[in-house]
Amino acid sequence: TCRLNEDGKELTASVADKPRAGCPSTCVSPANKAKSSALIRSDQRITLHEVAIKLVLSHSSAHRIVDSLEFPNVCERWVPKQLTVEHMTERFNCCTEFLAFSKRNKAFCRNLMTGDET
Repeated sequence: TCRLNEDGKELTASVADKPRAGCPSTCVSPANKAKSSALIRSDQRITLHEVAIKLVLSHSSAHRIVDSLEFPNVCERWVPKQLTVEHMTERFNCCTEFLAFSKRNKAFCRNLMTGDET
């Protein structure tokens, strides 16, 4: 900022930002990322608004944090891109059960409906 007197001469000059209200830009920190990740993993139906409230952040800061964690939102659920060993084992067991059931019951595959998540 710059202040001038009546003659147009510069009185004071400052290039530093004055303190402002609102969340500091340091909201996207490793600690907040860890807390957000824990919240999302504990409840995959949590909304961005709820994350922001629980972490006492602005909506835009919560959005930046979740974007940096790379959790895509699929059908109102946050889905981690990297599956854990437990998730892969559960998927494998489900597929094995479906395969065994389809071999026992030939009509099973005709009645099975699939869909795209997008």
